[in-house]
Amino acid sequence: MNYYYLDATNTPQGPFSLEQLKALLAQNVITPQTLVAASGAATWIPIIQILASTPTPAARFSANGSYCPDCKRPVDFGCSRCAACGRLFLPQKRSPFGYFAQCISLYATFSGRATRAEYWSFYLVSCLISLIGLCLLPVLQGAAIVLLILIGIALIVPSFAVTWRRLHDAGYSGACYFLGCIPFVGGIILLVLLLMDSKPGSNQYGPATKYP
Repeated sequence: MNYYYLDATNTPQGPFSLEQLKALLAQNVITPQTLVAASGAATWIPIIQILASTPTPAARFSANGSYCPDCKRPVDFGCSRCAACGRLFLPQKRSPFGYFAQCISLYATFSGRATRAEYWSFYLVSCLISLIGLCLLPVLQGAAIVLLILIGIALIVPSFAVTWRRLHDAGYSGACYFLGCIPFVGGIILLVLLLMDSKPGSNQYGPATKYP
């Protein structure tokens, strides 16, 4: 199928294939909001709408500063769709230590979402660190106790933050964290919420990384 786009003077340019339009977008000749129309179409729409509705294989990316393989523009880790061309992404699978490092980098970030893998990986690595500290206790004695206390204090904020984001990812308010304060049943209710799967698509807390 051939497409035409309107230039700055509203003059139709073309015909172009969809791949050629993507190349022009990557070269900044046109923008995501440039109006395009297919041959014989009666209306002009922004190119980003056409690209967003065009099935494309999901790409994987691993860190901030990666680039969309379609339009070559920067995308951030955790995004489910390129803001420029609309391409869908799948987040790269990480090891528990990778998720732990991500949580530490988001130290006091309460906005956004955290998958079950990210949440439980954080606690798994935290437990491993504590276990190593306990194993060193007979050797280091007092120093090991001080180290464990310092690590525990340092992990309070990211622990609170990743729990808050995990609730967001499941579709609940982060304030549900305080349900755990209810005697007897509060902890069970909170655990059930934390075990819930990610809600697909975007919600009021941001885009899903597990189910874009």
